[in-house]
Amino acid sequence: MNNKKIINLVFGLIILGLVGFGAYYFWPKGQVEPTELPLESYFEFRVLNEELVQWEIDKFKTSFEEAKAVLMINDDDMSAWLKLAQAKKNVGDYRGAELAWLKVNEIRPKNSPSFISLYDMYTNFTKEYDKALPMYQKAIENTLGEEKNIEVYRDLYNFYTYQLQDGEKAKQTLFDAAKDNPKSSLPWVLLGRYYEERAFYRDALSAYEKALELDPQNPGIKQAITDLENR
Repeated sequence: MNNKKIINLVFGLIILGLVGFGAYYFWPKGQVEPTELPLESYFEFRVLNEELVQWEIDKFKTSFEEAKAVLMINDDDMSAWLKLAQAKKNVGDYRGAELAWLKVNEIRPKNSPSFISLYDMYTNFTKEYDKALPMYQKAIENTLGEEKNIEVYRDLYNFYTYQLQDGEKAKQTLFDAAKDNPKSSLPWVLLGRYYEERAFYRDALSAYEKALELDPQNPGIKQAITDLENR
């Protein structure tokens, strides 16, 4: 091999190393698949939240180390991945947390905690709304038939209402929530507020009455109906 080929080879290896380094530390909009990363990539404890005091850092470091110890033995342990991700998020390492939660998505695609944690982080911390929406949708799919499903729908309704400011999609979310949770009064209560805020009082009253049918002893719903009737 001549000197020119050797130089080109070395240069290529350097570029590959820099790309791998950047995938973790300068996380782009396009997500790197967790399977492309070695296990050691998840095991750096980086404190990026400068407001934390030492006892908080020590607590999160302990949690991180416990999860790491489990994963070094069994990298298929979902609870350890979740614990590792949460510890990283707690110290402000959002990209590290993202990688760990995406790993859970990959190894347990039918779970809900990792999808819920990701949409919460994308919505309330990193403000990456384009990444948040598919996580809401997957969390809804994975919680069908569970009590927490209505909570995910509520979060999606708030996301459409406050982050995306899309009233029509917010309203449709409530109808979908009512369909998937026919015994819950919450979608109808939120729909009543939605209509009331827009001065559609007849529609609001109808929604509150439906909510009361499902939760006849709820004083808040009764009061909302009384207030509308006396308007």
